[in-house]
Amino acid sequence: MLRGADLELARRLDLWHIPAALAPQLFLLARLSASLVLGMALVLLLYRYGGRRAMWNLGAAGSAGAAVGWSIPPFVVGRLALNRRRAIARGLADAIELLVIAVEAGLSLEAAMNRIVVELRRSQPAMAEELALTGADLKILPNRDEALRRLADRVNLPSVNSVVTTLSQTLKYGTPLAQALRVVATELRNDGLLKLEEQANRMPVLLTIPMILFILPSLFLIIGGPAFLKVLDAFAR
Repeated sequence: MLRGADLELARRLDLWHIPAALAPQLFLLARLSASLVLGMALVLLLYRYGGRRAMWNLGAAGSAGAAVGWSIPPFVVGRLALNRRRAIARGLADAIELLVIAVEAGLSLEAAMNRIVVELRRSQPAMAEELALTGADLKILPNRDEALRRLADRVNLPSVNSVVTTLSQTLKYGTPLAQALRVVATELRNDGLLKLEEQANRMPVLLTIPMILFILPSLFLIIGGPAFLKVLDAFAR
């Protein structure tokens, strides 16, 4: 079983469909390859176009290229994982509302997840993939809490953790599942509206810099340009 950093790497590389057991080795191989290729490329470029004085800097150029190449794979994988988490966060509210409809129709939690995966596969593929994995875990694992906890560990989002906690408590204490999911869906929608309001409130501040850089110079040119030309004409006479 993978633990610690190896488990984190396997989770991040899961969107590339890389087996969990091979993920750390392939990731290390990618870092070494990128470091070697970029280091050798900088050395060859400096040797070809740098001249004799640049020969003393071949070691520094190779070290710098190797360091940059070593850091490129973690950056790329981190960005891909971040984009995946954002896609899941965008589709979570829709998934919960569809889950409410399926549960109110009389389906169990496992059957409801499998049903909404079909509906979300085109519009929210990342969310559909996670729900499909969770539905399989619910069928295979003897404990539902463990299956839901795996979902929270894979996604690592506060909203998903909240949903998982609500589902676990609902299944544990026997409260109505549809009612709990409806409350969670309402909270997710409210959180989304609050985030949109925050972004809208920041827009005037963000528009200040483009206005200063692009709009105000044009206004000054239009307003003060004729007067400046008249002054130049007066001095020329």
